[in-house]
Amino acid sequence: MRYKNDHKEQIRQKILESAAARLRAKGIAASGVVGLMADVGLTQGGFYAHFKSKDALVCESLQAGMQHLYQTVQNTMDKANGKPLEAFLDQYLSHAHRDAPGSGCVASALSGELRESSAEIRAMFTRQVTEMAALLSQALPAEWTQEERQNYAEMIYATLVGTMSLARAVNDEAMSNRLLSNARTQILEMVKNKAG
Repeated sequence: MRYKNDHKEQIRQKILESAAARLRAKGIAASGVVGLMADVGLTQGGFYAHFKSKDALVCESLQAGMQHLYQTVQNTMDKANGKPLEAFLDQYLSHAHRDAPGSGCVASALSGELRESSAEIRAMFTRQVTEMAALLSQALPAEWTQEERQNYAEMIYATLVGTMSLARAVNDEAMSNRLLSNARTQILEMVKNKAG
């Protein structure tokens, strides 16, 4: 059977998208090559035609997941009518994001596991966190210095990741909702007090 010229690339892309969702939803350790390939209707044997190792797949699929989140947040901030920080927080701290880790932030889904990952994966993740913090810094007051915006953006992103991790982990929905709501309130208050 002859395939179109881009068939291999289409299959590769399908594997990446499926892996990004499974890795965020189930974790790296719980996502073996057999399961990742079965998700797209392929056997383990075909894996090495597309990736040199599981680490290579993890690195590339998580990078794609982080880039997708970055673009989604950028689009939200661009349409925020002068309130980009509120838009960022509303999207990140939403119930929809909490309830769908497979399509959400890689950091809040996997940061605990990523510290045990290869140097290549950790370097990619560090670059992506740096990019997300830089994007978030654009939502902070323009009169702040670049260093202040960067420092606050990193701290806010860390708060968001921790909040989302806890909100997903607790089995008390009211507490989970409070965690999300209180984080939003406290971040906005902190920025307002710093700006004032």
